[in-house]
Amino acid sequence: MKPLDPERSSSLAEVTLPPDAPTDELESSLRVLARYEDLGLLGSGGLGEVRKVRDRELDRVVAMKVLREDASISPSALARFLEEARLSARLQHPGIIPVHDVGRRPDGRLFFTMAVVVGRTLREVVRDWHLAARAGQEVRWRSLVEPFARVCEAVAYAHAEGVVHRDLKPSNVMIAEHGRVLVLDWGLATGVGRTDVAFRVVGTPSYLPPEQARSGEKPVTAASDVWSLGAILVELLTGAPPWGTTPRNEIISALQRGEGPAPRRGRPSPPEGLWGLAEECLRFAPADRPPDAGVVGERVRDWLDGVAQRQRGRELVVRARGLEEQAREQRARARRLRDELSTLQRSVSDNAPVEQKHAWWTLEDEARAVERTVLLTEAERDQLLQTALHLAPDLPEAHAELAEGYHRRHLRAEERGDEAEATVLEQGLRRHDVARQFRRYLEGAGHLRLEADAPGATAVLFRYVLEQRRLVPHAVESFALPVERALPHGSWMVEVSAPHRVRARVPVWMGRGDTWDDRVHLLSALEPTGCYVPAGPFFAGGDPDVPCLPRRRLWAEGFVIERHPVTNARYLEFLNDLVARGREPEAAEHAPRERAGGAGESGELILGRTDDGRFVLRADADGDEWKPEAPVLMVDWFAAMAFADWSAERTGLPWRLPTEFEWEKAARGVDGRRYPWGDHPDATWMCIRTSHVGKAGPPTIGEYPLDESPYGVCWMAGGVRDYCLDVGTEDGPPTDGDRVLVPRAPFDRDAVRTYRGGDWYGLAPHARAAYRAWNRPRTKNYSLGFRLCRSVEPPLPR
Repeated sequence: MKPLDPERSSSLAEVTLPPDAPTDELESSLRVLARYEDLGLLGSGGLGEVRKVRDRELDRVVAMKVLREDASISPSALARFLEEARLSARLQHPGIIPVHDVGRRPDGRLFFTMAVVVGRTLREVVRDWHLAARAGQEVRWRSLVEPFARVCEAVAYAHAEGVVHRDLKPSNVMIAEHGRVLVLDWGLATGVGRTDVAFRVVGTPSYLPPEQARSGEKPVTAASDVWSLGAILVELLTGAPPWGTTPRNEIISALQRGEGPAPRRGRPSPPEGLWGLAEECLRFAPADRPPDAGVVGERVRDWLDGVAQRQRGRELVVRARGLEEQAREQRARARRLRDELSTLQRSVSDNAPVEQKHAWWTLEDEARAVERTVLLTEAERDQLLQTALHLAPDLPEAHAELAEGYHRRHLRAEERGDEAEATVLEQGLRRHDVARQFRRYLEGAGHLRLEADAPGATAVLFRYVLEQRRLVPHAVESFALPVERALPHGSWMVEVSAPHRVRARVPVWMGRGDTWDDRVHLLSALEPTGCYVPAGPFFAGGDPDVPCLPRRRLWAEGFVIERHPVTNARYLEFLNDLVARGREPEAAEHAPRERAGGAGESGELILGRTDDGRFVLRADADGDEWKPEAPVLMVDWFAAMAFADWSAERTGLPWRLPTEFEWEKAARGVDGRRYPWGDHPDATWMCIRTSHVGKAGPPTIGEYPLDESPYGVCWMAGGVRDYCLDVGTEDGPPTDGDRVLVPRAPFDRDAVRTYRGGDWYGLAPHARAAYRAWNRPRTKNYSLGFRLCRSVEPPLPR
């Protein structure tokens, strides 16, 4: 920054016209009178008035600033007026009005001419902007900050030329046609480093720097204008100057006492970077402020560049949202194709001729192509959002879109049980959830509300922890019921007890941010062979690696299911009771038999018979011994139903076969695990084909104790498969909304029936709890048995 040339400045002691001014006053006056045609008053100020005139020589309309008559006699007024003319003529910048001519009018008053400016003051623009904002109209900070940046550029040029304005304020800034920004009224401008020896306070109090309020004590520097720029910036951001409506004399007194303003942020909330810049400009000591308008302008331009980058980033976000809509439609199409494919696959057997599989393969290829398109669309979407963040790292819209995508994929990964992918996706979600929209989801905490229908009920809370590939319950704490408390995301077990009631196991799956609200019905008694499954929600289906139903959250009323399948010993008791009661044909019909040689024929009895007609165990045709505590095999669905009816008649309890949804809940609990103990298969924990050393065979009671569900039900992954009550359909059994239904008699005797579970000769995939299959009700198989189930009354209200 260079100081003002003292030889080109005026002093109070010597005020003269320019050296080339005419000496003949009469001739000069006549020339002015002849050249300029007065077109009327434009405005007036402290030292003079501005008139609109026509320059006849150049044939243009200009503004003529004329010293007021009462000011003409003041040497200081003459000096200031002339210095304004000279400084304005010297400052050649697009943001400063150029001076065309200088001279005396016929009445002896000094004048200079300059371009006429038509437009609105910055004060008017700021006022209207904030009125619109308060009215709820859409406004942008850029429309205010861009003119301010140009003000800084003009003032920065003056500072570089050694000139300080000393009266910067919104009313001295004009927004002209075509967006041109002009800094007006350089009447108080002076050179850098000069002091006002008259000890006068010059400038407008609301924008006055402290050093000007104490004129004569300290020299005026570019930092003085920086204070005024800071005050203007506050008015841009809040709609009012820093001092608000404080009277001018109180402002000057406060500044002279060393007190500065305390501006308040308005509405809408101003951008943080600009507000911080305004606070820096209004620091009391000049040395603590930005040194000149150039530095302020650079800071403002940096902010504006950031706004432009954010705008480009927002445009990319809009494009990314369009791609997400495409991906959503593509995902829906892929699901429809997969559903069609599943239906087609069921209609074509694996051993069908290749020609019959062409349509199947074509549909499968189309589904895979659409799924690849989804991946490519999602990848392009993510790339656009990452580019948007490269342009504007703090762009909230881009972070929000990425967070939404990570959240959606994280949900799918957790549903699939893909822990590795879920971990990576969770990191992405945490990184981009800057608005903390998914805070509760990421914290994983939910809310547990639990009560029981028995007085004096207490509970022990267990958390399932993965140990050696198994989910193992670990006791956490005990408490009395009812209870209401926060519970972290994950799988839990609550054991509920009460005096004179049977202890109940209540598995709990606490979803992220969910509420688990349950009222536990406690039984007064429970037979030794039964396991109680309390009413409540559970996840069914959703295992992508085996034939099963889509993942659904269902509700099942409370029921009791037998811990083990029905054994040979119990089934013999049933058959022999039928014989003893004279129901020999029924006993013969339901007795285990080898497969028949043809339709309508009965196979050979597997059991032996005594002389009095009783059934007994013996070795079968293959020489295998049937053990009393092994599950009964080679009986059909009708035999299982007959045994259930017989058991209900003998005990007075409503025994039946389980529905397949009841069976699934009893097997996997409520958290959607793949096996009764978790997600990891191991042949040593269940009785399947690969579990045996030597000859394979069905287990006996007491073997494979680790094949146990959260409710204590055994052999639901291996041992024998269990017949279910439902008719087998691709879409699964009917439900009432999300409520599991129990079919009632009469039954369609020809409809296929479902069965669930793994078996001693099956493989690990068949052992998954969601796996389902069905067959004709007369089917008899060496791996197919059954277990009993009964509803618990009364059902709990939801």
